[in-house]
Amino acid sequence: GFPGVSAAESRKAWVTGQQPTKLQCWPRKSNGFPATCRNQTATVLEDSRSGWPGRCEGLMKIDNLEQSETCQSRCFGSPLCGVWAEENSSSGDGSL
Repeated sequence: GFPGVSAAESRKAWVTGQQPTKLQCWPRKSNGFPATCRNQTATVLEDSRSGWPGRCEGLMKIDNLEQSETCQSRCFGSPLCGVWAEENSSSGDGSL
C-alpha cells in the first residue's frame, strides 16, 4: 500500500518501482507542456490581504500579457504556476 512503512515499501506501490515526480502523470499538450484543467476553477488559498506575508523567491517578471490577460488569469491557466504577485509602481518607470 501507499504510503508504506518505509520508502522501499512505498515504492512497491508503483508499477515502475518509483513514486512519480511532480506533474509526471499530468496530461500533456502536443508541445509537451502540462494541459490546463477543464471544468475546474483555481482556488486562492492564501492572500496578502488576509495576512499571508507574500514573500516569494524566484518569481519571473511577465511583460507579455495579452490585452485581456492579468497576472492572475495567466497563473490560473497554467498548472506550473503556484503563485503570482503584482508589482505596484507609482513612478511610471517601473521602480518601486
